[in-house]
Amino acid sequence: MTATPYSKYYPGQEAVPQFLTEHTSFSTESRNIYVHASTFEGISNDGSGGAIFSSLRIAIVLCKFVNCHSNIQGGAFAIFPGGELYCTQCIALGCNTKGATRNDRDGFSKGEFFYSRVKNYNSINHASEISISTCSDEFSHSCQRPLYFINGKVTAKLINASNCRVGWCSCMEIAYGIIQDCKYIKVDSCESWQVVMEFEVTAGSISYVTITKCNTLDTKESYRLIISRASNIIFEYISIINCNLAVRQLYAKFDDAQLNLNNYYIQNDISLEGVITQNKLGSQTEFVTKFFDDNEREKLINFPPDNFTILMICLIAVLIIALVAVSVLTHDRSAPETNFMTEHASENRSFGHESNEQIRRRLF
Repeated sequence: MTATPYSKYYPGQEAVPQFLTEHTSFSTESRNIYVHASTFEGISNDGSGGAIFSSLRIAIVLCKFVNCHSNIQGGAFAIFPGGELYCTQCIALGCNTKGATRNDRDGFSKGEFFYSRVKNYNSINHASEISISTCSDEFSHSCQRPLYFINGKVTAKLINASNCRVGWCSCMEIAYGIIQDCKYIKVDSCESWQVVMEFEVTAGSISYVTITKCNTLDTKESYRLIISRASNIIFEYISIINCNLAVRQLYAKFDDAQLNLNNYYIQNDISLEGVITQNKLGSQTEFVTKFFDDNEREKLINFPPDNFTILMICLIAVLIIALVAVSVLTHDRSAPETNFMTEHASENRSFGHESNEQIRRRLF
């Protein structure tokens, strides 16, 4: 299949796509990396990144990660300082850091799908069209935050996290980053002791978020469904419905953080204390229901856009030929009648130019 040029993800950069199906992990520290249409299954690593570890620029496209495990952070893959991430159209199933040997604020045991700590605030930290499911089959404090972004310009777009059971934060954390393009996020049927989304020293707007059928279990800690530290976060269109919370409060803040909800629907039994709100929606809704999945991935791999474009051009050409043929046939069938009418019309028009004497002679 034809791979999209690497320069689409990193303008001005080039890399040769790699297609990997080996059941081993790999790391890169010396060049641009392009992992395309690859499958990683049952891969574990005692370090960071169960299947992939990178400290430079990497694009991970149309890949599938199944039951990958890291013993520190980044169940499927990990990006460390010096690196950049562009991950799109990928599937993660059963990836985790369960049983991680270290657990502290530096990030150990975080990133059930990925841990992405890019170089600086100007670096690309991108995830789009991602589906994550079933991080772990039991609660564990060594399983936290399926998506973990640190630093950079953060994109989290068309994200679907479902049936994830973790000890802490069942969707994602963004820390020390700039929210650039975060929208269409759905968290469905996930469970944790506390927290669905977490922000630390971060600012920006997130749009079209649905949190549904999610549970939290811990009543002792002061954390809630959304927490932030020294962050200014705006949700534009957010819906939280059918959730069962141990503490029925949406938000916990630390270090002068601020949370704004614009155009929101929050189920009635959840307190919005400490939240700045504007324009409550009249009814509950899910802002997007179709996400990238394994079927879509298989279609793109087996029938990529380049071939699709060629097929569409051929179909359009066939349609044009068919229309021309129909037009010619229609014209041929109507031509005799048209000539007959034209002849008689011409004859009738000639009557107007005859003198009375000519008409009389012709009639008699």
